Amino acid sequence: FAANLYEFSHMDVDEIIMVGDYLIVFACTIDYNPHSSTKLQDQN
Repeated sequence: FAANLYEFSHMDVDEIIMVGDYLIVFACTIDYNPHSSTKLQDQN
């Protein structure tokens, strides 16, 4: 984790924005995917 955090701190702004957009899309995909939602509910 420390290595990933170190790499992240040295990323270009464009790369950080791109990763951020990807994470947002990924989160929305989980939220609106019935299968993923069911799995998350089962775990909780």
